[in-house]
Amino acid sequence: KTESAGQVEALRDALAPGTAIIALIETVAGLAAAEGIAGTADRIAFGSVDFAKDMGCSHQRDVLLPIRSRLVKAARLAGLPPPLDGVTVAIGDAQATTDDAVHAREIGFGGKLLIHPVQIDPARAAFCPSPEEVAWAERVLAGGSDGAAVIIDGAMVDAPVISRARRI
Repeated sequence: KTESAGQVEALRDALAPGTAIIALIETVAGLAAAEGIAGTADRIAFGSVDFAKDMGCSHQRDVLLPIRSRLVKAARLAGLPPPLDGVTVAIGDAQATTDDAVHAREIGFGGKLLIHPVQIDPARAAFCPSPEEVAWAERVLAGGSDGAAVIIDGAMVDAPVISRARRI
C-alpha cells in the first residue's frame, strides 16, 4: 500500500541496485501522492478493491473511472510504462476478466493484476490488438502520409493517428 514517494525511495535503498519497483496504489492517501509515487517507482499499479474499501465507494467501473484516469495520467507524466489495472474479483468469469481488461486497455492501462491463473488467457487476449485494429493500422501505415493529413476509411489521418497505428 504505497502512500508516498518516500516509501518507494526507502524501498529502493533497501533493494539490490536495478531491482524494479511496481508501486501499488490502493488508498486515498496513495492516490493523493500518485504523481510523486510515479516519479520514484518503475511502474504503478491500481489496487482497486482495497482502494474502494478505503474510499468507501463501490468497486464499480464507472465509480473508479476518475481514479483510473488519474493513475494513467500520473504514469504518463512520469514517463513510466502504462500502469497495471486492479483485479477482477469474479475468478471463474472469463468474460468479466475480458471486459475489465478491454476497459483498462481503452483508458490507457498496459496490463492487469490477476488473482487466479484462469484469468491469464482472457486478460492477455484483451490487451492484444484485435484483428480489426491490426487491419486498420496496416491501412493507415500503408496510406503513405508524409506528415500531412490524409483521409483513410473516411477519417482524417495525421501524425497522432499514425503514431497510434505504429503502436498497434
